[in-house]
Amino acid sequence: MKDLTRWKKVYPVAGQEPRFVPANNFWSGEVTPPTTLGLAGDFYLKFQGPQAPPPTSNSVLLYGPKTSLGWGTPVELVGNDGPEGPQGENGPQGDAGLDGKTILSGTSDPGPGVGSDGDFYLNTAAKIFFGPKSGGSWSTGFSIVGPAGEQGPQGNDGISGPAGETGPEGSIGPPGLTGPQGPAGPQGPAGPQGLAGPIGASYDGKVGNTIWVTKQTGGAYTSLQDAINQSVAGDTILVGAGNWGEINLSQKPGISITGLQPPLADEVVISKLTFAPTTGVPTTNTIFISNLRISNNSQFEALQLGQTANIAPIRVTMSGVRVYRNNASSVSPMVMCYSHASDTDTSIYMKNCYFTHESGQNSSTLMMSSARYLDLENCQFSNGAFCLSAFAGTIACSFVRFETASIGDCIEMQPGVQLLIGNSLVRNLGVNSNGIRLYTGAVCVISDTVFDISSGNGAVIAGPGGILVKNNLTVQPAALGARNTVISPAVTQLAFQVL
Repeated sequence: MKDLTRWKKVYPVAGQEPRFVPANNFWSGEVTPPTTLGLAGDFYLKFQGPQAPPPTSNSVLLYGPKTSLGWGTPVELVGNDGPEGPQGENGPQGDAGLDGKTILSGTSDPGPGVGSDGDFYLNTAAKIFFGPKSGGSWSTGFSIVGPAGEQGPQGNDGISGPAGETGPEGSIGPPGLTGPQGPAGPQGPAGPQGLAGPIGASYDGKVGNTIWVTKQTGGAYTSLQDAINQSVAGDTILVGAGNWGEINLSQKPGISITGLQPPLADEVVISKLTFAPTTGVPTTNTIFISNLRISNNSQFEALQLGQTANIAPIRVTMSGVRVYRNNASSVSPMVMCYSHASDTDTSIYMKNCYFTHESGQNSSTLMMSSARYLDLENCQFSNGAFCLSAFAGTIACSFVRFETASIGDCIEMQPGVQLLIGNSLVRNLGVNSNGIRLYTGAVCVISDTVFDISSGNGAVIAGPGGILVKNNLTVQPAALGARNTVISPAVTQLAFQVL
Protein backbone atom coordinates (compact mmCIF):
# COMPACT_ATOMS: atom_id res chain seq x y z
CA MET A 1 0.00 0.00 0.00
CA LYS A 2 1.12 3.50 -0.73
CA ASP A 3 1.03 6.36 1.75
CA LEU A 4 0.27 9.65 0.11
CA THR A 5 0.88 11.67 3.31
CA ARG A 6 0.28 15.40 3.31
CA TRP A 7 1.69 17.85 5.74
CA LYS A 8 0.16 21.01 7.15
CA LYS A 9 1.70 23.98 8.88
CA VAL A 10 0.60 24.38 12.55
CA TYR A 11 1.03 27.58 14.47
CA PRO A 12 1.56 26.97 18.26
CA VAL A 13 1.15 29.53 20.93
CA ALA A 14 2.46 33.01 20.41
CA GLY A 15 6.18 33.30 20.35
CA GLN A 16 6.91 29.86 19.01
CA GLU A 17 7.99 28.97 15.50
CA PRO A 18 5.40 27.23 13.29
CA ARG A 19 5.81 23.50 12.70
CA PHE A 20 4.55 20.89 10.27
CA VAL A 21 2.47 17.98 11.40
CA PRO A 22 0.98 15.20 9.29
CA ALA A 23 -2.41 16.02 7.77
CA ASN A 24 -4.98 13.37 6.77
CA ASN A 25 -3.43 10.66 4.59
CA PHE A 26 -4.46 9.42 1.06
CA TRP A 27 -3.85 5.67 0.71
CA SER A 28 -3.97 3.47 -2.37
CA GLY A 29 -3.77 -0.22 -3.21
CA GLU A 30 -5.30 -3.12 -5.14
CA VAL A 31 -7.11 -4.69 -2.16
CA THR A 32 -9.91 -3.57 0.07
CA PRO A 33 -8.43 -1.37 2.87
CA PRO A 34 -8.33 -3.10 6.26
CA THR A 35 -9.99 -1.32 9.17
CA THR A 36 -6.60 -1.01 10.87
CA LEU A 37 -5.24 1.14 8.06
CA GLY A 38 -5.28 4.93 8.40
CA LEU A 39 -6.87 7.44 10.73
CA ALA A 40 -10.21 9.15 10.74
CA GLY A 41 -10.43 11.57 7.82
CA ASP A 42 -8.10 9.48 5.59
CA PHE A 43 -9.03 8.41 2.04
CA TYR A 44 -8.19 5.20 0.14
CA LEU A 45 -8.06 4.46 -3.64
CA LYS A 46 -8.55 0.84 -4.65
CA PHE A 47 -7.51 -0.04 -8.23
CA GLN A 48 -9.69 -2.87 -9.52
CA GLY A 49 -7.65 -3.79 -12.67
CA PRO A 50 -4.69 -6.13 -12.93
CA GLN A 51 -2.30 -3.25 -13.23
CA ALA A 52 -1.83 -0.06 -11.27
CA PRO A 53 -1.74 2.87 -10.97
CA PRO A 54 -4.44 4.46 -13.16
CA PRO A 55 -5.32 5.39 -15.80
CA THR A 56 -4.55 1.88 -17.10
CA SER A 57 -6.69 0.16 -14.42
CA ASN A 58 -10.14 -1.05 -15.33
CA SER A 59 -11.91 0.61 -12.38
CA VAL A 60 -11.09 2.75 -9.31
CA LEU A 61 -12.98 2.71 -5.98
CA LEU A 62 -12.66 5.65 -3.54
CA TYR A 63 -13.06 4.97 0.23
CA GLY A 64 -13.35 7.76 2.81
CA PRO A 65 -13.18 9.83 4.63
CA LYS A 66 -12.58 7.14 7.25
CA THR A 67 -14.71 7.44 10.38
CA SER A 68 -14.80 5.67 13.66
CA LEU A 69 -17.02 3.09 11.98
CA GLY A 70 -14.45 2.28 9.34
CA TRP A 71 -13.94 3.03 5.67
CA GLY A 72 -17.58 2.84 4.65
CA THR A 73 -18.99 2.13 1.16
CA PRO A 74 -16.65 3.06 -1.72
CA VAL A 75 -17.57 5.19 -4.71
CA GLU A 76 -16.66 3.98 -8.26
CA LEU A 77 -14.71 6.73 -9.98
CA VAL A 78 -14.94 5.29 -13.58
CA GLY A 79 -18.13 6.40 -15.36
CA ASN A 80 -19.97 4.95 -18.41
CA ASP A 81 -18.30 4.95 -21.85
CA GLY A 82 -18.68 8.21 -23.64
CA PRO A 83 -19.82 8.54 -27.29
CA GLU A 84 -17.41 7.55 -30.04
CA GLY A 85 -15.16 10.38 -31.11
CA PRO A 86 -14.83 11.63 -34.72
CA GLN A 87 -12.62 9.84 -37.24
CA GLY A 88 -9.06 10.98 -36.97
CA GLU A 89 -7.10 12.14 -39.99
CA ASN A 90 -5.03 9.61 -41.91
CA GLY A 91 -1.48 9.38 -40.81
CA PRO A 92 1.44 9.97 -43.20
CA GLN A 93 2.50 7.24 -45.66
CA GLY A 94 4.84 4.80 -44.01
CA ASP A 95 8.21 3.83 -45.41
CA ALA A 96 8.22 1.03 -47.99
CA GLY A 97 8.82 -2.34 -46.41
CA LEU A 98 11.49 -4.77 -47.44
CA ASP A 99 10.73 -7.17 -50.28
CA GLY A 100 9.03 -10.31 -49.02
CA LYS A 101 10.36 -13.76 -49.67
CA THR A 102 8.41 -16.51 -51.34
CA ILE A 103 8.43 -20.20 -52.18
CA LEU A 104 8.46 -20.85 -55.91
CA SER A 105 7.73 -24.17 -57.62
CA GLY A 106 8.12 -25.95 -60.95
CA THR A 107 8.63 -29.36 -62.52
CA SER A 108 12.41 -28.89 -62.98
CA ASP A 109 15.33 -27.52 -60.96
CA PRO A 110 15.52 -23.69 -60.75
CA GLY A 111 17.98 -21.76 -62.91
CA PRO A 112 19.95 -18.68 -61.82
CA GLY A 113 17.32 -16.37 -63.28
CA VAL A 114 14.52 -17.80 -61.13
CA GLY A 115 13.61 -15.97 -57.91
CA SER A 116 15.48 -13.50 -55.70
CA ASP A 117 17.89 -13.88 -52.82
CA GLY A 118 16.11 -15.32 -49.82
CA ASP A 119 13.52 -17.21 -51.90
CA PHE A 120 12.88 -20.95 -51.74
CA TYR A 121 11.99 -23.33 -54.60
CA LEU A 122 10.25 -26.75 -54.79
CA ASN A 123 10.76 -29.13 -57.71
CA THR A 124 7.29 -30.74 -57.67
CA ALA A 125 8.29 -33.56 -60.00
CA ALA A 126 11.43 -34.72 -58.19
CA LYS A 127 10.22 -33.53 -54.73
CA ILE A 128 13.50 -31.57 -54.15
CA PHE A 129 13.52 -28.41 -52.01
CA PHE A 130 16.05 -25.60 -52.69
CA GLY A 131 16.98 -22.44 -50.79
CA PRO A 132 17.27 -19.97 -49.53
CA LYS A 133 18.80 -18.42 -52.66
CA SER A 134 21.93 -16.46 -51.86
CA GLY A 135 24.23 -14.34 -53.98
CA GLY A 136 22.10 -15.06 -57.05
CA SER A 137 22.68 -18.84 -56.78
CA TRP A 138 20.68 -21.75 -55.50
CA SER A 139 22.15 -24.17 -53.03
CA THR A 140 22.03 -27.90 -53.52
CA GLY A 141 18.47 -29.04 -52.83
CA PHE A 142 17.38 -31.83 -50.59
CA SER A 143 14.59 -34.38 -50.99
CA ILE A 144 11.45 -33.78 -49.00
CA VAL A 145 10.46 -37.42 -49.42
CA GLY A 146 11.51 -39.44 -46.44
CA PRO A 147 12.68 -43.02 -46.60
CA ALA A 148 10.05 -45.68 -46.97
CA GLY A 149 8.71 -46.83 -43.64
CA GLU A 150 8.57 -50.42 -42.54
CA GLN A 151 5.58 -52.38 -43.69
CA GLY A 152 2.81 -52.26 -41.15
CA PRO A 153 1.00 -55.31 -39.85
CA GLN A 154 -1.70 -56.94 -41.92
CA GLY A 155 -5.05 -55.27 -41.28
CA ASN A 156 -8.26 -57.12 -40.63
CA ASP A 157 -10.43 -57.99 -43.61
CA GLY A 158 -13.14 -55.42 -44.25
CA ILE A 159 -16.77 -56.30 -44.70
CA SER A 160 -17.88 -57.08 -48.26
CA GLY A 161 -19.38 -54.13 -50.11
CA PRO A 162 -22.64 -54.28 -52.07
CA ALA A 163 -22.53 -55.67 -55.60
CA GLY A 164 -21.77 -52.98 -58.18
CA GLU A 165 -23.96 -52.23 -61.21
CA THR A 166 -23.41 -54.26 -64.34
CA GLY A 167 -20.96 -52.44 -66.59
CA PRO A 168 -21.58 -51.78 -70.31
CA GLU A 169 -21.02 -54.57 -72.74
CA GLY A 170 -17.45 -54.63 -73.99
CA SER A 171 -16.49 -54.42 -77.62
CA ILE A 172 -16.31 -57.58 -79.67
CA GLY A 173 -12.86 -59.06 -79.54
CA PRO A 174 -10.91 -60.08 -82.64
CA PRO A 175 -11.84 -63.43 -84.15
CA GLY A 176 -9.94 -66.37 -82.81
CA LEU A 177 -7.75 -68.65 -84.83
CA THR A 178 -9.43 -71.24 -87.01
CA GLY A 179 -9.74 -74.50 -85.19
CA PRO A 180 -8.74 -77.85 -86.65
CA GLN A 181 -11.00 -79.56 -89.18
CA GLY A 182 -13.66 -81.60 -87.43
CA PRO A 183 -14.75 -85.03 -88.57
CA ALA A 184 -17.46 -85.24 -91.25
CA GLY A 185 -20.97 -85.51 -89.83
CA PRO A 186 -23.57 -88.02 -90.90
CA GLN A 187 -25.67 -87.48 -94.05
CA GLY A 188 -28.67 -85.27 -93.31
CA PRO A 189 -32.17 -85.74 -94.71
CA ALA A 190 -33.06 -84.17 -98.07
CA GLY A 191 -34.40 -80.60 -97.79
CA PRO A 192 -37.60 -79.24 -99.38
CA GLN A 193 -37.69 -78.08 -103.01
CA GLY A 194 -36.35 -74.51 -103.31
CA LEU A 195 -38.18 -71.63 -105.04
CA ALA A 196 -37.54 -71.06 -108.72
CA GLY A 197 -34.85 -68.45 -109.37
CA PRO A 198 -35.47 -65.25 -111.39
CA ILE A 199 -35.46 -65.39 -115.15
CA GLY A 200 -32.44 -63.76 -116.75
CA ALA A 201 -32.63 -60.62 -118.92
CA SER A 202 -32.12 -62.64 -122.10
CA TYR A 203 -35.38 -64.54 -121.60
CA ASP A 204 -38.24 -63.66 -123.95
CA GLY A 205 -41.61 -64.96 -122.80
CA LYS A 206 -44.20 -64.92 -120.03
CA VAL A 207 -44.24 -66.47 -116.57
CA GLY A 208 -47.36 -65.84 -114.51
CA ASN A 209 -48.20 -62.14 -114.85
CA THR A 210 -44.68 -61.12 -115.88
CA ILE A 211 -43.70 -60.70 -119.52
CA TRP A 212 -40.07 -60.38 -120.65
CA VAL A 213 -39.43 -58.70 -123.99
CA THR A 214 -35.90 -58.61 -125.39
CA LYS A 215 -34.25 -58.15 -128.77
CA GLN A 216 -33.04 -61.73 -129.00
CA THR A 217 -33.71 -63.67 -132.19
CA GLY A 218 -36.45 -66.28 -132.01
CA GLY A 219 -38.13 -64.84 -128.95
CA ALA A 220 -41.77 -65.26 -128.02
CA TYR A 221 -42.67 -61.75 -129.25
CA THR A 222 -41.91 -60.02 -132.52
CA SER A 223 -41.99 -56.55 -130.94
CA LEU A 224 -42.87 -54.67 -127.77
CA GLN A 225 -46.29 -53.87 -129.27
CA ASP A 226 -46.79 -57.60 -129.89
CA ALA A 227 -46.16 -58.28 -126.17
CA ILE A 228 -48.60 -55.46 -125.25
CA ASN A 229 -51.28 -56.90 -127.54
CA GLN A 230 -50.95 -60.34 -125.89
CA SER A 231 -51.01 -58.97 -122.33
CA VAL A 232 -53.99 -58.84 -119.98
CA ALA A 233 -54.91 -56.51 -117.12
CA GLY A 234 -52.55 -57.02 -114.21
CA ASP A 235 -49.53 -57.99 -116.34
CA THR A 236 -46.12 -56.35 -115.95
CA ILE A 237 -43.99 -56.07 -119.08
CA LEU A 238 -40.23 -55.88 -118.49
CA VAL A 239 -38.50 -54.38 -121.53
CA GLY A 240 -34.88 -55.05 -122.46
CA ALA A 241 -32.46 -52.66 -124.13
CA GLY A 242 -33.14 -51.47 -127.66
CA ASN A 243 -35.17 -49.08 -129.84
CA TRP A 244 -38.77 -50.27 -129.87
CA GLY A 245 -40.53 -47.67 -132.00
CA GLU A 246 -44.07 -46.46 -131.23
CA ILE A 247 -46.30 -48.26 -128.71
CA ASN A 248 -50.02 -47.87 -128.03
CA LEU A 249 -51.58 -48.97 -124.74
CA SER A 250 -55.10 -47.69 -125.43
CA GLN A 251 -56.66 -51.14 -125.75
CA LYS A 252 -54.65 -52.68 -122.90
CA PRO A 253 -55.40 -50.73 -119.71
CA GLY A 254 -54.35 -52.10 -116.35
CA ILE A 255 -50.78 -53.11 -117.33
CA SER A 256 -47.34 -51.89 -116.29
CA ILE A 257 -44.31 -51.30 -118.53
CA THR A 258 -40.85 -51.07 -116.97
CA GLY A 259 -37.44 -50.81 -118.61
CA LEU A 260 -34.90 -53.34 -117.36
CA GLN A 261 -32.15 -50.67 -117.47
CA PRO A 262 -32.15 -47.40 -115.51
CA PRO A 263 -33.33 -44.45 -117.61
CA LEU A 264 -29.94 -42.73 -117.42
CA ALA A 265 -28.46 -45.58 -119.45
CA ASP A 266 -30.73 -44.57 -122.39
CA GLU A 267 -30.97 -48.20 -123.52
CA VAL A 268 -34.74 -48.78 -123.43
CA VAL A 269 -36.03 -46.35 -126.07
CA ILE A 270 -39.42 -45.86 -127.73
CA SER A 271 -40.37 -43.13 -130.17
CA LYS A 272 -43.94 -42.45 -129.02
CA LEU A 273 -46.27 -43.68 -126.28
CA THR A 274 -50.06 -43.35 -126.56
CA PHE A 275 -52.66 -44.23 -123.94
CA ALA A 276 -56.16 -43.16 -125.06
CA PRO A 277 -58.84 -45.72 -124.17
CA THR A 278 -62.39 -44.99 -125.32
CA THR A 279 -64.32 -47.02 -122.75
CA GLY A 280 -64.03 -48.08 -119.13
CA VAL A 281 -63.62 -46.35 -115.77
CA PRO A 282 -60.49 -45.02 -113.95
CA THR A 283 -60.13 -48.13 -111.79
CA THR A 284 -59.54 -50.22 -114.94
CA ASN A 285 -58.05 -47.54 -117.19
CA THR A 286 -54.83 -47.37 -115.18
CA ILE A 287 -51.27 -47.85 -116.46
CA PHE A 288 -47.81 -47.69 -114.85
CA ILE A 289 -44.77 -46.60 -116.89
CA SER A 290 -41.21 -46.52 -115.52
CA ASN A 291 -37.56 -46.49 -116.61
CA LEU A 292 -38.15 -45.61 -120.26
CA ARG A 293 -36.71 -43.05 -122.66
CA ILE A 294 -39.17 -41.59 -125.16
CA SER A 295 -37.22 -39.94 -127.97
CA ASN A 296 -39.25 -38.29 -130.74
CA ASN A 297 -38.01 -36.27 -133.71
CA SER A 298 -41.42 -35.73 -135.37
CA GLN A 299 -43.72 -32.72 -135.24
CA PHE A 300 -46.28 -34.55 -133.12
CA GLU A 301 -46.64 -35.53 -129.48
CA ALA A 302 -44.04 -37.86 -128.01
CA LEU A 303 -46.39 -38.80 -125.16
CA GLN A 304 -50.18 -38.68 -125.51
CA LEU A 305 -52.34 -39.42 -122.47
CA GLY A 306 -56.09 -39.43 -123.22
CA GLN A 307 -57.98 -37.95 -126.18
CA THR A 308 -60.71 -35.41 -126.82
CA ALA A 309 -63.39 -37.53 -128.53
CA ASN A 310 -65.42 -40.18 -126.66
CA ILE A 311 -62.87 -40.04 -123.87
CA ALA A 312 -62.88 -42.44 -120.96
CA PRO A 313 -61.33 -41.31 -117.66
CA ILE A 314 -57.76 -42.50 -117.10
CA ARG A 315 -55.19 -42.73 -114.34
CA VAL A 316 -51.51 -42.75 -115.25
CA THR A 317 -48.46 -43.15 -113.02
CA MET A 318 -45.03 -42.42 -114.52
CA SER A 319 -41.66 -42.78 -112.79
CA GLY A 320 -38.16 -42.43 -114.16
CA VAL A 321 -39.37 -41.52 -117.67
CA ARG A 322 -37.23 -39.23 -119.87
CA VAL A 323 -38.95 -37.55 -122.80
CA TYR A 324 -36.96 -35.82 -125.57
CA ARG A 325 -37.89 -34.14 -128.84
CA ASN A 326 -35.55 -32.77 -131.48
CA ASN A 327 -37.63 -30.89 -134.04
CA ALA A 328 -37.20 -27.17 -134.46
CA SER A 329 -40.37 -26.69 -136.54
CA SER A 330 -42.81 -28.58 -134.33
CA VAL A 331 -45.83 -26.63 -133.06
CA SER A 332 -47.45 -29.52 -131.19
CA PRO A 333 -46.80 -30.02 -127.49
CA MET A 334 -44.27 -32.67 -126.60
CA VAL A 335 -46.54 -34.17 -123.91
CA MET A 336 -50.32 -33.86 -124.24
CA CYS A 337 -52.79 -34.63 -121.42
CA TYR A 338 -56.48 -34.77 -122.48
CA SER A 339 -59.78 -35.22 -120.73
CA HIS A 340 -63.42 -34.84 -121.71
CA ALA A 341 -65.17 -31.73 -120.44
CA SER A 342 -67.47 -33.76 -118.19
CA ASP A 343 -64.70 -35.95 -116.80
CA THR A 344 -63.90 -35.40 -113.10
CA ASP A 345 -61.75 -38.49 -112.48
CA THR A 346 -58.77 -38.34 -114.82
CA SER A 347 -55.51 -37.96 -112.85
CA ILE A 348 -51.89 -38.15 -113.97
CA TYR A 349 -48.97 -38.59 -111.58
CA MET A 350 -45.38 -38.02 -112.74
CA LYS A 351 -42.38 -38.54 -110.45
CA ASN A 352 -38.65 -38.31 -111.21
CA CYS A 353 -39.37 -37.51 -114.86
CA TYR A 354 -37.44 -35.31 -117.29
CA PHE A 355 -38.85 -33.40 -120.27
CA THR A 356 -36.79 -31.36 -122.74
CA HIS A 357 -36.79 -29.89 -126.24
CA GLU A 358 -33.37 -30.62 -127.67
CA SER A 359 -33.87 -28.00 -130.40
CA GLY A 360 -36.55 -25.48 -131.18
CA GLN A 361 -38.81 -23.52 -128.88
CA ASN A 362 -42.02 -23.23 -130.85
CA SER A 363 -44.31 -25.40 -128.72
CA SER A 364 -45.12 -26.35 -125.17
CA THR A 365 -43.15 -28.98 -123.33
CA LEU A 366 -46.26 -30.24 -121.48
CA MET A 367 -49.82 -29.16 -122.31
CA MET A 368 -52.68 -30.01 -120.00
CA SER A 369 -55.59 -29.66 -122.38
CA SER A 370 -58.51 -30.79 -120.22
CA ALA A 371 -57.26 -33.32 -117.70
CA ARG A 372 -58.73 -32.88 -114.27
CA TYR A 373 -55.67 -33.40 -112.07
CA LEU A 374 -51.90 -33.45 -112.67
CA ASP A 375 -49.35 -34.16 -109.91
CA LEU A 376 -45.66 -33.42 -110.60
CA GLU A 377 -42.98 -34.42 -108.10
CA ASN A 378 -39.22 -34.04 -108.51
CA CYS A 379 -39.50 -33.42 -112.27
CA GLN A 380 -37.64 -31.12 -114.67
CA PHE A 381 -38.90 -29.18 -117.69
CA SER A 382 -36.55 -27.33 -120.01
CA ASN A 383 -36.84 -25.30 -123.22
CA GLY A 384 -40.05 -25.04 -125.23
CA ALA A 385 -42.17 -21.94 -125.74
CA PHE A 386 -43.89 -22.87 -122.47
CA CYS A 387 -42.65 -25.40 -119.93
CA LEU A 388 -46.20 -25.97 -118.75
CA SER A 389 -49.37 -24.80 -120.49
CA ALA A 390 -52.60 -25.59 -118.64
CA PHE A 391 -56.12 -25.06 -120.00
CA ALA A 392 -58.09 -26.81 -117.24
CA GLY A 393 -57.89 -28.69 -113.98
CA THR A 394 -55.68 -28.56 -110.90
CA ILE A 395 -51.91 -28.94 -110.98
CA ALA A 396 -49.77 -29.68 -107.91
CA CYS A 397 -46.00 -29.25 -108.23
CA SER A 398 -43.37 -30.08 -105.63
CA PHE A 399 -39.59 -30.05 -106.17
CA VAL A 400 -40.02 -29.22 -109.86
CA ARG A 401 -37.63 -27.21 -112.08
CA PHE A 402 -39.26 -25.13 -114.83
CA GLU A 403 -36.53 -23.67 -117.06
CA THR A 404 -36.79 -21.99 -120.44
CA ALA A 405 -34.99 -19.35 -122.46
CA SER A 406 -37.71 -18.70 -125.03
CA ILE A 407 -39.85 -15.69 -125.79
CA GLY A 408 -42.83 -17.31 -124.07
CA ASP A 409 -43.77 -17.68 -120.42
CA CYS A 410 -42.38 -20.45 -118.26
CA ILE A 411 -45.86 -21.40 -116.98
CA GLU A 412 -49.12 -20.40 -118.68
CA MET A 413 -52.43 -20.73 -116.81
CA GLN A 414 -55.63 -20.34 -118.81
CA PRO A 415 -58.96 -19.31 -117.20
CA GLY A 416 -60.06 -21.44 -114.26
CA VAL A 417 -56.76 -23.31 -113.76
CA GLN A 418 -55.52 -23.83 -110.21
CA LEU A 419 -51.76 -24.21 -109.66
CA LEU A 420 -50.11 -25.14 -106.35
CA ILE A 421 -46.32 -24.95 -106.48
CA GLY A 422 -43.81 -25.47 -103.66
CA ASN A 423 -40.10 -26.10 -103.15
CA SER A 424 -39.53 -25.47 -106.85
CA LEU A 425 -37.61 -23.30 -109.32
CA VAL A 426 -39.18 -21.05 -111.98
CA ARG A 427 -36.46 -19.78 -114.33
CA ASN A 428 -36.92 -17.87 -117.59
CA LEU A 429 -33.80 -16.50 -119.25
CA GLY A 430 -35.63 -15.30 -122.37
CA VAL A 431 -35.80 -11.61 -123.30
CA ASN A 432 -38.87 -9.88 -121.81
CA SER A 433 -40.27 -13.28 -120.81
CA ASN A 434 -42.14 -14.04 -117.63
CA GLY A 435 -42.25 -16.70 -114.96
CA ILE A 436 -46.02 -17.25 -114.70
CA ARG A 437 -48.94 -15.81 -116.74
CA LEU A 438 -52.46 -16.02 -115.31
CA TYR A 439 -55.61 -15.46 -117.33
CA THR A 440 -59.11 -14.70 -116.05
CA GLY A 441 -60.00 -16.69 -112.94
CA ALA A 442 -56.69 -18.53 -112.70
CA VAL A 443 -55.33 -18.90 -109.17
CA CYS A 444 -51.78 -19.80 -108.14
CA VAL A 445 -50.50 -20.61 -104.64
CA ILE A 446 -46.72 -20.51 -104.17
CA SER A 447 -44.44 -21.45 -101.25
CA ASP A 448 -40.72 -22.09 -100.76
CA THR A 449 -39.98 -21.40 -104.43
CA VAL A 450 -37.17 -19.58 -106.27
CA PHE A 451 -37.94 -17.21 -109.15
CA ASP A 452 -35.03 -16.45 -111.50
CA ILE A 453 -36.21 -14.17 -114.33
CA SER A 454 -33.70 -12.56 -116.67
CA SER A 455 -35.57 -9.52 -117.98
CA GLY A 456 -39.29 -10.24 -117.67
CA ASN A 457 -41.56 -10.41 -114.67
CA GLY A 458 -42.20 -12.91 -111.94
CA ALA A 459 -45.91 -13.05 -112.73
CA VAL A 460 -48.23 -11.45 -115.26
CA ILE A 461 -51.95 -11.15 -114.58
CA ALA A 462 -53.91 -10.83 -117.80
CA GLY A 463 -57.36 -10.94 -116.21
CA PRO A 464 -59.10 -11.15 -112.82
CA GLY A 465 -57.30 -13.75 -110.75
CA GLY A 466 -54.54 -13.82 -108.21
CA ILE A 467 -51.23 -15.19 -107.08
CA LEU A 468 -50.66 -15.92 -103.40
CA VAL A 469 -47.03 -16.03 -102.32
CA LYS A 470 -47.36 -18.02 -99.10
CA ASN A 471 -43.87 -17.98 -97.58
CA ASN A 472 -40.13 -18.36 -98.11
CA LEU A 473 -40.07 -16.90 -101.62
CA THR A 474 -36.51 -16.45 -102.90
CA VAL A 475 -36.13 -13.86 -105.66
CA GLN A 476 -33.13 -13.48 -107.93
CA PRO A 477 -32.29 -9.95 -109.20
CA ALA A 478 -35.05 -8.36 -111.30
CA ALA A 479 -37.40 -11.31 -110.79
CA LEU A 480 -39.84 -9.65 -108.42
CA GLY A 481 -38.41 -6.16 -108.08
CA ALA A 482 -39.87 -3.00 -109.59
CA ARG A 483 -41.23 -5.11 -112.49
CA ASN A 484 -42.79 -7.78 -110.29
CA THR A 485 -46.09 -7.65 -112.17
CA VAL A 486 -47.70 -6.45 -115.38
CA ILE A 487 -51.42 -5.81 -115.01
CA SER A 488 -53.89 -5.35 -117.83
CA PRO A 489 -55.55 -1.89 -117.87
CA ALA A 490 -58.90 -3.25 -116.72
CA VAL A 491 -57.42 -5.13 -113.75
CA THR A 492 -56.68 -3.49 -110.41
CA GLN A 493 -55.72 -6.57 -108.41
CA LEU A 494 -52.11 -6.92 -107.23
CA ALA A 495 -50.15 -9.87 -108.52
CA PHE A 496 -48.29 -10.79 -105.30
CA GLN A 497 -49.56 -10.73 -101.76
CA VAL A 498 -47.05 -11.77 -99.08
CA LEU A 499 -48.62 -13.35 -95.98
